[in-house]
Amino acid sequence: MSNYDVIAQFYDSVVSDPTEKALWLKQLMHKYHPTAENVLELACGTGGILAVLAKDYHVVGLDNSAGMLHAARKKLPEVKFIQADMSDFTVGQKFDVALCIYDSINHLMSFLEWQSMFKKVAAHLTPCGLFIFDMNTVEFLNKLNTSEGSVSSYGDNTMTIRAVPNDEAITTLKVEVVERQSDGKTIIHKTDIPENSFGLLEVEATLKEHFEVLARLGEQQDAEWKKEDNKIVYVCRLV
Repeated sequence: MSNYDVIAQFYDSVVSDPTEKALWLKQLMHKYHPTAENVLELACGTGGILAVLAKDYHVVGLDNSAGMLHAARKKLPEVKFIQADMSDFTVGQKFDVALCIYDSINHLMSFLEWQSMFKKVAAHLTPCGLFIFDMNTVEFLNKLNTSEGSVSSYGDNTMTIRAVPNDEAITTLKVEVVERQSDGKTIIHKTDIPENSFGLLEVEATLKEHFEVLARLGEQQDAEWKKEDNKIVYVCRLV
């Protein structure tokens, strides 16, 4: 059971609208691979990004959470979705673009898993195919451990997220959803989501075994990544 299964039914209600991010990804794809026709999204979740991209591309989604994929299939019944680990998967076709967004790679705990993911992505790309992914930096995950956490309300329900240090990784996001029923009773759903990260020099050395790094972008999207940015977005091309 994936740690996202617990919150899958609430996910779309509490996350921000993915349209702007999806349109930005579309701009990147058009800039760096204008002839791209098909897209694989790893850790696709409930399919929010793919719902936008499906208007212009043939898309396939992959995720290890049955609950998230159930929501994605309801949203996009014509799209192929695969339940698999993003560090060890076989789809049976190649793609012009592979995506891994919303710092999903940080859910892989060991660097061996990161290396395996990069290798698997490379094996599933067409010649000169793009790999676009984002990651939380080591510095940001450590900073999360000292933050106060966040509370989001949607309807009568509330989601609380707080970060605590993790001895085997960097942080664990402790997520609690309070669901209020029509009879006035409440149900509490809890899940722990660990995140890990690694130094950019180590990440890029492994990336360059398979890819050319075309761009390193920061939180202002088209701006070059800066050390103070919490997240870095890599745009890579298969070599």
